[in-house]
Amino acid sequence: MGTEKGHDPRNEGGNQKVIALDGKTGKQVWEHKTEHPVWNVMPLFPGDDTCLFMDFTGGLYRVGLHNGTLFWHAPAPGSDESFSDGGAIIGSNNIAYTCSNPGNARGSEGTPGALRAFQVSDGKMLWEQMLPQPCNSYPSVGHLGGSPDLSVVITPGAFMGTPTMHGGIMAFDALTGVPQWQFQAPVYHSPFQVNPILAAYGDYQGITERQSAGVQAICLPAHWSCPTITGDGAVLAGRSDGNLYVIRGPAAKRNDDLPNLAHVKSTSSLGIDYATSVGVEAEIFEAKGASLHGAAGFAPGMIAFSTCDTLYVFKL
Repeated sequence: MGTEKGHDPRNEGGNQKVIALDGKTGKQVWEHKTEHPVWNVMPLFPGDDTCLFMDFTGGLYRVGLHNGTLFWHAPAPGSDESFSDGGAIIGSNNIAYTCSNPGNARGSEGTPGALRAFQVSDGKMLWEQMLPQPCNSYPSVGHLGGSPDLSVVITPGAFMGTPTMHGGIMAFDALTGVPQWQFQAPVYHSPFQVNPILAAYGDYQGITERQSAGVQAICLPAHWSCPTITGDGAVLAGRSDGNLYVIRGPAAKRNDDLPNLAHVKSTSSLGIDYATSVGVEAEIFEAKGASLHGAAGFAPGMIAFSTCDTLYVFKL
């Protein structure tokens, strides 16, 4: 868990330390002070008595699970001045993927994002993809459309705070970083132009009543929830426009011949108004509410999906 208020003068919030507690007694076992503050700490466990976590610049840390010993720290290249409330995930290929923002980008409309892959064993960066929109959530790793190869999926999109916001869903080959397909959601126009920070669906409705009642006035989610890859290879994610998107990409081709990674094209060249790939299909459910990162859960025969104020359960 994170503790001790972050000291980054550019950002209010975050934590400067990550600590571990004994599960039986609650006693602190170790602490680790990070180079940059952490935000939403989601520790990852590769199953070898270590854990990994990301700071808000995209830097990744691997420490001993029982003693906090630092095995390695992989800083996000050239991104000390950046911010994201995104995070990391580990694939079954023992590669960790981070969703953050490069350079001095801080997740706002019109700035880029970054998806990076790191080797869990030693922290070596295997590849990176510069994105046409900010990366402010968590990646997902799995098999898309029946492909035997792993894909990594992200949901780029800006934080609330501007009258218009671009966002989409993008898929890449998990081993090479090669782009597979992209979906561009409709540009979201804030219906609350006076204060675009209230742009998320559900935040501007009823805010006066919540303020009068003395309860939390707004949810203020990121642009998207983290994506979830379903058992049949679709991608499910909630957006701040109040909709739940289910995206199916074209059939993925097996990567028998790996490309030269030095020549992998960056998706940042697509531009903020990039086109949806041919063959991508979208289903939209009007959830009438925005979502936080971990919005979807699965159980045999059902899907549960939550917005900031409503829980939906779907029978399969």
